[in-house]
Amino acid sequence: MAYGTGFEAMLVMNGLSKLAGIPCQSTAVPAQEKVANMYVDYVSSDKHSESAKTNYLLSRYEDTKHKIKSDLRKQFGLDNDDRPTTAKEFAHRILSGKYVLPTEKEEELMRNQYYCGWSVVDSIKWRDPAIKEDKDGFKLAETELNDESEKVHDTVMIKDHDTALAAIQAFKDWKPTTKA
Repeated sequence: MAYGTGFEAMLVMNGLSKLAGIPCQSTAVPAQEKVANMYVDYVSSDKHSESAKTNYLLSRYEDTKHKIKSDLRKQFGLDNDDRPTTAKEFAHRILSGKYVLPTEKEEELMRNQYYCGWSVVDSIKWRDPAIKEDKDGFKLAETELNDESEKVHDTVMIKDHDTALAAIQAFKDWKPTTKA
């Protein structure tokens, strides 16, 4: 037997049993047989395979819903755009006016909260100033999203996997009727 398969423990236990005068019988199943049976049961289980596919589709559905909701928050002015990551992008955003400066109160709050590693650039909101915050519009769009996502979720849970995948792919292109 190979090292690490429990053979050493069996030898120790047999030795202790002999010292104690207790007869010992081994009921161990050979390691190769255990692995082979475990592998066959794992692969041949249709129930497991179906469950894995459904879990995968649920994950795809949740990721898609999260991305749509994140995009809606930006569309309705509730979240900022991504920050510039290069000097060129930073200069372009400043020159094109795609930023909003913080109020004095917001800047003071940032300064007090992050006094060591704070930079004035950290308080800039990277967004198009033409997009105004619209909480009511977002709530309406979110209600539409929830209604549509419930239909997709039901499809994933009840229909076959091909139909569920098609529903998720169509859901990626979903847009609310409410406009920002």
